[in-house]
Amino acid sequence: MHGALSRAQHHQLAKQLLVKHFKLIDFVEVTKATDENDCMDETMFEIYQKAFNQLEKQEKRAHIQLNLARCQYQKTKTEEHFRASNVYFEVSDDTQCSQCFAKIMKYPFSFLPDSQTVIHTHHLH
Repeated sequence: MHGALSRAQHHQLAKQLLVKHFKLIDFVEVTKATDENDCMDETMFEIYQKAFNQLEKQEKRAHIQLNLARCQYQKTKTEEHFRASNVYFEVSDDTQCSQCFAKIMKYPFSFLPDSQTVIHTHHLH
């Protein structure tokens, strides 16, 4: 009798701790430590429900933070690409195509920022 009463008191204390600190507790470990003979009563059901709701909120926050980090990375890459390709170049009447050496003003032309050259557009194809 004394053992059963002591066990019931331990269960009550454990439930009180779970209710009070459910955000800090790993419920996978709680489930592993729970005796197979223990039944899921309403209090335990509510505790698990709170824990799952909390985990869902954390997952949503983490997903939002991940998306923000991806957007920031993409923005940084786009800005880097823009800075690399936003180069001023000067074209005069004497500027020649680096492929055919004809005057550049003769046909439509493009500037290649990687090689810093000006070529006629038809050479790109």
